Parts: sequence; C-alpha cells; structure tokens
Amino acid sequence: MTVLAHYVLLLALLTSVSSAVLYFRAASTRDERLTVPRALLLSSVSLVVIACAILIVLLVRHDFSNAYVYGYSDRSLPLHFLLSAFYAGQEGSFLFWSLCSSLIALWLMRSRSATPAVLTVYLFVNSMLLLLVFTKSPFHLIWDTYAQVAVGQIPADGHG
Repeated sequence: MTVLAHYVLLLALLTSVSSAVLYFRAASTRDERLTVPRALLLSSVSLVVIACAILIVLLVRHDFSNAYVYGYSDRSLPLHFLLSAFYAGQEGSFLFWSLCSSLIALWLMRSRSATPAVLTVYLFVNSMLLLLVFTKSPFHLIWDTYAQVAVGQIPADGHG
C-alpha cells in the first residue's frame, strides 16, 4: 500500500498542476469552458483524500513496514492517539495541510465569486504543497529509512 500511495500522490500533483495550467489558460483567454480544469481539480482532491485514507489505514493496521507508522505509533496507543499520529510527524503534517488546501480549493471551485485567475494562483500554491508532500512523503518503506532494520524484517512494534 505504501507504493500505491506514492503513485497516488504523484497523480494528485500532476492533476493539480494540469488544472492550474488549464485555469490559467481560461483566465488569459477569457474562455468559459471550465469542465476539464474542474474535473482535474476534483480528481486531485479525490487523490489527496485517498492518500490520507491510506495513511490512516496503515496507522490503524499497525503496518510497521511503513517508516512513518513505525516512527510515530506503537501498539499501545489508543485509537484517538493513533489517529492523531496522522499529523504527528513533518511528513504527515504536510499531507494534512495538502488535504486542507485541497478542500479549500474545492470550496473555491464551487464559489461563484472565484474567477479562473483566483483558482490559477491557488492551485499553483496547492501544487507546490503537493510537490513538497511528494518529495517529503510519509510513504517510505522502513528499510529505506532505518538502516538498523534488516531488509524484509518487520518490527513487532513501533517507536510510539
């Protein structure tokens, strides 16, 4: 699931950039056809939500093959602390901020007062945040991050 989430983040980044470029084109040419950039924006938001859901599932299932889950949770944590481990580390916080930013973009898209120029700027900022999440991803395998863990060996418990 960790590899799947990595590709989901990549697709979210690509769809966000594409939507921003198409909103820019619509703003500069005063084109009223916005169905494609809106569909790309919806796709990007959906993909960010899927990435967040994957991280939550990894946390709840105690999948310690994921370096983020291993580093910020353990089996003794109650569910509410386990869910808050979602944004405990820097990588999870970036993912949380990209979720909030994507939901705001969705709200802006539905707002009648938001012009394509506003959405262009906002989506370029959102794309930069998604680029940050993609490069500093919470979806790395434990063997890539922790040298003391032998390849193929999954720890019984996390750091907490």
